[in-house]
Amino acid sequence: MYTGTLIEDLIATVEQAKQQAYTQVNSRDEKLAYCYTPAPHKLSQREPNLLGVA
Repeated sequence: MYTGTLIEDLIATVEQAKQQAYTQVNSRDEKLAYCYTPAPHKLSQREPNLLGVA
């Protein structure tokens, strides 16, 4: 039965989808930043003369 809240329901659904997408992107970015951030002590132990070359 039609309750007259179709627009409000659609807006709420879109907002929920946006929030979930935003959360997934932030989670992915945080994971990638953690995985690809080298530890400073590991860099200096390997090749100190190449530090800062790239």
